[in-house]
Amino acid sequence: MSASSEHVAIVVGAGGELGRATAEKLAAAGFTVVGVDRSEEGLKELPDGIGREAADPADPAAARSVVDRIAAEVGPAEVLVNTIGMFHPGEALAVTPEDLRLMIDVNVGAALWLTQAVVPYLRERGSSSIVHVAAEAVADIIVYLVSDAAAPISGAVVPAYGA
Repeated sequence: MSASSEHVAIVVGAGGELGRATAEKLAAAGFTVVGVDRSEEGLKELPDGIGREAADPADPAAARSVVDRIAAEVGPAEVLVNTIGMFHPGEALAVTPEDLRLMIDVNVGAALWLTQAVVPYLRERGSSSIVHVAAEAVADIIVYLVSDAAAPISGAVVPAYGA
């Protein structure tokens, strides 16, 4: 990775299939890509030329730290793609408070913490993209939480999911 690249993309969840494919597509399009995942093993599957950072974006401090580290070492992000998510399968009546907290932390918390961490860099650039991939069940919550922070970058109004 070069110091202060022109077009930097951060792909969170790059240790999984969707994140890895996204990172590869962005690299092929000319972006300097850094893949982020909790799983160092999953990051090993990324092809050469794509950076790797192990971090848990469901932790607010870790999300900010990894975004700041990438900005300092590679350059400020122009694109953030978050592909992480999880669902605890089973009957609704069997879900524990711990299960629910984990699903909220991973599906909603990570989207919010990553957005908060990257928006200052995106505002400096003047143009950017944030993409959070989510199941329909959590998409409305994510749009609500992050649209107020992200929309002022381009002046765009972010519609509700499915609108």
